[in-house]
Amino acid sequence: MFLKKILTIIVCVLLAMHAQAQIMASYYVSPAGNDSNPGTEAQPFKTIKKARDVIRARPGAWTGDIYVWLRGGTYTFTSALEFTETDAGKDGHYVAYQAYTNERPIISGGTQITGWSLWQNGIYRAACGSQEFRQLYVNGKRAVRARTPNKGTYNRLTSWNTPANTINIPATQLGNPQNLANGKVEMIVQQYWAESIMRIASVATNGSYKDITVNTTEKDIVFERAWPQKSNDQAYHFENSRDFIDEGGEWYLDNNVSPRYVYYKPLPGENMANATVVAPTIDTLIKVTGSGLGTHAHHMVFEGITFQYANWTRPTFNGNIGLQSQQFSIGNDRTDRPAAAFYIKNADHMRLTRNVFRFCGSTGLDLYTSTQNIVVEGNVFHNIAGNAMQIGKFSEADMPIAGLYDPADTREYCNENVVANNFIYSCALDYYCGNGIAAGYIRNTSIIHNEVTALPYTGINSGWGWTFNTNAMSNNHIEYNRIYNVVQLLCDGGGIYTLSNQGPASTIKYNYIDSTYRSIWATTPLTLTYPVASIYLDQGSSGFTIDQNCVDNNISRWRVNFNGTEAYNTLGTNPVHDTAIINNAGIQPAYQDIKLIDPMPVPPPPPTPPIPIAGLRLWLKGDAPDGAIVKDINNYVNTWGDGSGYTNTATQTNQLYKPLYVANAINGKPALRFDGVDDRLDIAELKGNQPAYTFFLVLKPDGLADYNQSLGALGGWGQFLFHGSANGTIYCGTGVPGRLSTPSGTLTDAATQVFAFTFPGTSGTSRLHRNGVEVASGVLSQTPVAWTGFMIGATNTNTLKADVAEIIFYNRALTNTERENVEDYLQTKY
Repeated sequence: MFLKKILTIIVCVLLAMHAQAQIMASYYVSPAGNDSNPGTEAQPFKTIKKARDVIRARPGAWTGDIYVWLRGGTYTFTSALEFTETDAGKDGHYVAYQAYTNERPIISGGTQITGWSLWQNGIYRAACGSQEFRQLYVNGKRAVRARTPNKGTYNRLTSWNTPANTINIPATQLGNPQNLANGKVEMIVQQYWAESIMRIASVATNGSYKDITVNTTEKDIVFERAWPQKSNDQAYHFENSRDFIDEGGEWYLDNNVSPRYVYYKPLPGENMANATVVAPTIDTLIKVTGSGLGTHAHHMVFEGITFQYANWTRPTFNGNIGLQSQQFSIGNDRTDRPAAAFYIKNADHMRLTRNVFRFCGSTGLDLYTSTQNIVVEGNVFHNIAGNAMQIGKFSEADMPIAGLYDPADTREYCNENVVANNFIYSCALDYYCGNGIAAGYIRNTSIIHNEVTALPYTGINSGWGWTFNTNAMSNNHIEYNRIYNVVQLLCDGGGIYTLSNQGPASTIKYNYIDSTYRSIWATTPLTLTYPVASIYLDQGSSGFTIDQNCVDNNISRWRVNFNGTEAYNTLGTNPVHDTAIINNAGIQPAYQDIKLIDPMPVPPPPPTPPIPIAGLRLWLKGDAPDGAIVKDINNYVNTWGDGSGYTNTATQTNQLYKPLYVANAINGKPALRFDGVDDRLDIAELKGNQPAYTFFLVLKPDGLADYNQSLGALGGWGQFLFHGSANGTIYCGTGVPGRLSTPSGTLTDAATQVFAFTFPGTSGTSRLHRNGVEVASGVLSQTPVAWTGFMIGATNTNTLKADVAEIIFYNRALTNTERENVEDYLQTKY
């Protein structure tokens, strides 16, 4: 608590000094003004640049602060507005660029796109000259860059072929979309804690698979580096083809023609005749850069301003092989730093407060090297492609990724800065490894009372370098923050994540962290190696006291996780629930009103997976999201989409064999109805060796017959089969010799039943459960041959006459507890 009081005093003193200082002069700027005006309230300047230049030219000493009052409206920039030491305050006084009372000035780097006309299939297009951009905003909302699968879902690759430097995927996951021949379709792969955005150079068909070769620039980096690993089954999606536009809210920029065209499919209710469509055009809006370590820009204030529509197109021309905290690999064990909408270097005694940073194509705010005594307080950051803010040096191009940074000239430090009472949400939307607050080599820095939520990766990162050695970091404090619903997509991260030695006096205290969990899409092969934690002290983390943090509603196994670092830190008491900690964490009362400045809704977290994810290879649900079940006008189904991420889609092309989709079949929920004659769906890609597995089925029979209610591997006995008989006996297993068989009457007509079959291998005990009760068990010694696919129902002899609501398959034997969890989910649902 002592630290909190000291920090509060420091911030209050800085505020008071600024607020009570005598005003030496005031200038006024308005979008409706004129730069020939004198800059008075009645006759304001038109541009902020004009006000800057007038102040720069003022002679003599300063006897008070100078204010530049920005009237409401939009100031559109076509290049960054730069401030240097010549634009600094003087004689201890500040120059303040501040919103006029009760007005909201907006600094924008965007260009409105007009002239929309209907192209085809409900898609509109408009010419956009030679513009290049990776984000588009329609009626003040971020649109979705054309992709497949659609937003919120992903495919899973099969493998990385390191000798050939190709990526192997099921052939069904990629056709021949527009822009592929141009080498501009992008493949975005999630690699544990980072994303790799790679342009596809070529695709070769290899049987039922396709081998993807990415552009040489990306290929040389991603196949060269060891971390993060390239693993089988990693989630990915494709972007940047007009053919991927298949739902409202998606857009595509065709930069192969002149003039270029942007395509957009409106959402329901959107009218392109009056829609406001904006594309970003410049990477950086504001630069505050002193010319050297001894010549800082200083004593400046930016308050009450909205910064929006910043661009960043480097990934379009180079790909983007993310590493961590939005830093990206450039090869040869080096990284580089992304652009930012507001960039500060060689500066001190600055204050940024009550601003909004939104709709940024990279990072929102960047405090780079030699930044000291800067207060970032009471700002809102949202809808940002990368980090909300990044602070301090990372490794970058001038040193190895894990190189030691400890400059001889201490003026280079990012030192004695305060980040407090900021509201951060919906960031790292494109560059998933970004953070809410990404701090590299920082010193004497306080990150306090922030609220951070809705991120694909870590909430607050402190540290870089992966080392126990002494370095530039020391005495950093992460306290009183409210962090929730983060690490929603990647893994090996946490609510708070640290790296390297940060001195003996750094602290993680009084934070309230809840709702961290492992995403269904996080890479699974090394689940235990790369966890999701609420507080995660990773490699080299040392010098921290971790105490009095409330870690609540944590669905991850790890509350506080040490990666070989526990002995180098002090772990105190971190309760699951503590009312005092909860009430004191997050934004303080004086700044709660910032949530009303730009009240865009915080997106809800993705639903917590109701079943285990590790080993999940098939998940067919009658209540699957729109588009997952494809049916004709008579509701006959030709495609039942897989929700596991492995695109093990069940299909039927013969109209006579298609099952019927029934909307209210079981407990008010939909199911697929098989007619018991010849209805059948096949899953061609669910094949190969299955040495152990677990199978779940929700079934409501419509009559019992021998060889009926049949599901299993295409090869039947010898691979895997489940079927019933006229007297209600169920036969299940890998082969006729030693298969499991239940007592008669186990299978009940016209009743909804949940079946679970666990095959742990030929030496373990296989078990069949019905509605949570074991009905058969035994050792199945017949080794199954490789599956040649999977069938739901069959024609002629092995038929299926029932409603099927859900099928789940794991390529491993679940534990009893895991099986019970899945059964509970299914029984509660149906």
